[in-house]
Amino acid sequence: MGASFEIVAVSGERILQAFPLIQAAWPGIDLDSWKSFVRSFRADYTAGQSDVVALRNPGGYLCGILAYRRDWDLRAGPILTAQLFIAIDLLNSSRTIGALIEAVEARAFQLGCTGIQVRLCKEQAQLASCLNALGLSCEASVFSRHQKAAISLN
Repeated sequence: MGASFEIVAVSGERILQAFPLIQAAWPGIDLDSWKSFVRSFRADYTAGQSDVVALRNPGGYLCGILAYRRDWDLRAGPILTAQLFIAIDLLNSSRTIGALIEAVEARAFQLGCTGIQVRLCKEQAQLASCLNALGLSCEASVFSRHQKAAISLN
């Protein structure tokens, strides 16, 4: 990763600092949902296998968010899945996206993963194009149906 960017944990006050990036990507997400999401990754944090981190630019501002988990793919074996991947930097978005991908790849290497997968929402089509330009290929589609939860994770 370029020396000008730094990966920092999203915990404590940074949960609130990162929330504007979440809202910029998905305006309908409220603060309680964001906090619950971060808590769910923290609850699964076993030997560093999942986390929520942010990318900080040289000016000290958060410009990206990444939530990852070590998963298992039937064809590829151990992989690092980025379930949340947001890069918002008005001046250098390609550098920001590249720095996030470098962070994903470095963490995947540390966890002994054979590859990475980045999950994007359909609203992130422009980001998908940037990832494709960086050499990542779209290998799957995710189909979903939302329903009311039987239990609350709060």
